[in-house]
Amino acid sequence: MKSAFILLIQLLLFSNCFCQKVIYTEPQKKDNASMKFEILGKFSSDLLVYKNVSRQHSIAVYDKDMQLVSENNFDFIPDKIIDIDFVCYADHFFVIYQYQKNNIVFCAAADVAVNGNVISGPFMLESTSISFLANNKIYATTYSEDKSKILLYKRYIKNDQLDFMAVVFDAKFNAVDSFTQKIVINQHKEMYSDVAVDNDGHFIFAQTFKKNANSPATALKVFFHQLHKDSLLTVNIPLEDKAANMPLIKIDNRNKKYLFNAFYYSENERNIEGLLSVSIGTNQLDTCQTSFNAFSSDRKSIGSNVNATYDNLIPKNIILRKSGGFMLIAEDFYNETLYDDNRWNRYDPYNPYMPYSSSNGYYMNSPYYNSYRPYGNNFDQGRSRYYYNNIFIADVDSSLQTTSINEINKRQYDTDNDNNLSFGFMNTGKEIHFMFIENAQDKSLITDNALSTNGNIRKFPIIRNEQRNYEFMPKLAKQVGSNMIVVPFIYFNKIGFAKIEL
Repeated sequence: MKSAFILLIQLLLFSNCFCQKVIYTEPQKKDNASMKFEILGKFSSDLLVYKNVSRQHSIAVYDKDMQLVSENNFDFIPDKIIDIDFVCYADHFFVIYQYQKNNIVFCAAADVAVNGNVISGPFMLESTSISFLANNKIYATTYSEDKSKILLYKRYIKNDQLDFMAVVFDAKFNAVDSFTQKIVINQHKEMYSDVAVDNDGHFIFAQTFKKNANSPATALKVFFHQLHKDSLLTVNIPLEDKAANMPLIKIDNRNKKYLFNAFYYSENERNIEGLLSVSIGTNQLDTCQTSFNAFSSDRKSIGSNVNATYDNLIPKNIILRKSGGFMLIAEDFYNETLYDDNRWNRYDPYNPYMPYSSSNGYYMNSPYYNSYRPYGNNFDQGRSRYYYNNIFIADVDSSLQTTSINEINKRQYDTDNDNNLSFGFMNTGKEIHFMFIENAQDKSLITDNALSTNGNIRKFPIIRNEQRNYEFMPKLAKQVGSNMIVVPFIYFNKIGFAKIEL
């Protein structure tokens, strides 16, 4: 009897360890489902969210109880913009935006306090004259891990020539270096990755060369630029007669190396055979370590696509380890489009011509970015159906050898909109929580599976709202604390935000 009582107490204590605290915002009347938004993060005890409603730009400030404290309009931003980015610090943030007037694309920035008031700016960063039918999203912004360096870069193609420009700024947005170069390219066979910058201000990007527009890459090259240098350094990555897709880039500032990861294909270029991992020292660019980690035959049947292989895996993120190893997170994804003849045509997520590609243009295609698709705002030709299935997690050591592979099983699909699909994740240090909608019929329930440091996967209690009208969007969630994440939701066609503490 005594042992049973002790067991009951232990079970109660154990269950209390995993209690969740969920606080919801009250959706504003104007924040309809066509609103564009971005969760900026937690500043002190307040949460900041950027909103774009009917071309009105504002910053909403929510307190620790998710009550709306204030909402300041950004009157200095033009009504119609091409894109907007944010670089956030402890007590302020920079907003970088691009817009077009006539045939000129402008890129400007402003320094804003956490209450939404402008500290300085806006100030002009760059401008480019483009042709009438050209893609106008030509600028992009990224920053280093410690946010001491901000990189603004431009890639604009005209007449098979890539006009590349990059400016490195410090944390106060003072320019510390700039670089320009024109590169002759083959628009149908060459493709460029996003650009990454390290804590020293050196930036890198990758180029792949394909036999044709729909095939994986048969050649991979990496470009490096060191601060205050006049040229790009290049390293050719040997693929050993294999084919691969565009690599996911991660900079390991602690261990001073650049990491590139991609899935590689067999000789027929149809079936993924394993994981290609490349490491290049930041101070030894001529030292390149390459590893082809083949999937075992017994694991190739676990996947979820038509061929029952891993052929739909898309790299999503890389989590670094202090030891120099890392965890690669990927997802089984593909989509199809229904044309007028009522046939579903399958698209490879790496295909730059598919509807999944953003307005970046195919030479800057990035299949890893999760973006919100406003309801009723689908301009794709035909109807699109999205499939997001298993989550793939590969643990790779410092010698680039795969030590373990885990999978979290899920099956998701939807037509014309994928806002409720895919997953969000939160790294608590001891565990990585993967959150997703498991039941398509009830989007008010979030499944929470966690991967521990020893490789075990366990299920946590479902995060739920008693009202079934809540539709969570975990893939757009943002971690704002060590055990805190903010997940957007739609409630009666209004967008709101839920703060979840585990």
